[in-house]
Amino acid sequence: MCHQDRLPVKNIDRKIVNIILDNLQYIEKLIWQGGEVLTLPYFKDILSKTVNYPRIRYTVITNFQNISDEIIDLVSKNNIDFIISIDSIMKETYEKIRLGASFERLEKNIKKLNDCMIKCESKVYLQINFVVMPINYKEISDIIDFAYRHKFSI
Repeated sequence: MCHQDRLPVKNIDRKIVNIILDNLQYIEKLIWQGGEVLTLPYFKDILSKTVNYPRIRYTVITNFQNISDEIIDLVSKNNIDFIISIDSIMKETYEKIRLGASFERLEKNIKKLNDCMIKCESKVYLQINFVVMPINYKEISDIIDFAYRHKFSI
């Protein structure tokens, strides 16, 4: 997914991030996507600063594989549309589509996030991105059940 094996890895230029952070009082919507933003070494700092601007609606798109408890806590305290790419709820199929990913780790991270959202009375809005493919199209009704069980809104 996301052509990570074909494109050089690039982080967002820190100067651009600083410009965004210096102007948060003027921003209404901020979308973090492309690659895996949760692995940016300074994403924790970004979330720590954005928590002070509850009127901003944030969107984070992630595969939700590599996330610390600290980031989960910060996500829960922000006003975020949190979109998780889940292209299968069958372990074998999920790991075949997302090479190097772990379905168990995904579910563990979702549970941690749900627990933290309850504790923080969070305004996080959980969404699933499900790309329909020949390998997973029979799971469409199952993904709906999965979303309900794990408290996804969309």
